[in-house]
Amino acid sequence: MRSGILVVPDFMLYCTGMEKYLFFDVDRTLLDSRDLTVPESAETALRMAAANGHHLFLCTGRSVYSLKELKELPVEGIIFCNGAGIELNSRIIRSRTIPAETVRKTIALAERTRSGLLIQGYEQAWSDPISTARTEWIIEQKRAVSEGAAVRVSVLLGGEPVSKYDGSSIYKMDVYFEKDADIDMFRREIDPSMSFVCMLSTSGNRRNGGEITMPGVDKGEALRWLCTQLGADISDTYGFGDSLNDLAMLEACGTGIAMGDGEAELKEKADYITTGLHEDGIMNAMKHFGLI
Repeated sequence: MRSGILVVPDFMLYCTGMEKYLFFDVDRTLLDSRDLTVPESAETALRMAAANGHHLFLCTGRSVYSLKELKELPVEGIIFCNGAGIELNSRIIRSRTIPAETVRKTIALAERTRSGLLIQGYEQAWSDPISTARTEWIIEQKRAVSEGAAVRVSVLLGGEPVSKYDGSSIYKMDVYFEKDADIDMFRREIDPSMSFVCMLSTSGNRRNGGEITMPGVDKGEALRWLCTQLGADISDTYGFGDSLNDLAMLEACGTGIAMGDGEAELKEKADYITTGLHEDGIMNAMKHFGLI
């Protein structure tokens, strides 16, 4: 696949007039951040909504390779890498990938600035030594919770060494700044044609990392594009999120729903605030809006 935009529009429109379109962030909205599992009430609510004829989609910063376990959920598509790619019924219908030369330059920049880097393709990721060390530390922390949690984190954050990057299509690059990283140099020298967004951490440290994509990529833009292809009225869409990187999704949807344990700034912008993930937040919101 070449870098740039791929659009495959030849699929049937979904709209029949009664159904709704539900978009779910993954981490801390559907997934427990402690052991990376979906609470039973959330999974039950999704299955009930699908049985009622609604269309369900994941809308996440993750790439598809790290979502294999969630594909058991009744979702029809995935907006992945914050909107850089869209998969519908296991088929990529849109791609906005980063040129391989830009990826290689970013790998070299991360090395010069002592920054960690994870580059994400559709089915695979590549990780530099700093990012790999960070992943190994997180895995050990999760192993204290359960071996299953450790395995799930290794799938999410692991990857081949960046030295083995083969020019494959890349949708998103994540950069992590350690204490000795030259943050200012990285931000000054990152390819100006790229979109660089600082990570929106609940710790309040907005300089600890960032996400790099093609310009104009965000969850909201991808959601609107998909709805146009599906013939869905935007007023029939519901977005569920917890962090500020979900803001574009919630603003694009007809109804934006923030998790009760989500970030305060997101909740200020939401149309509705449900209870927390562990307080049946997904199910309660769906009941409130008559989706189940």
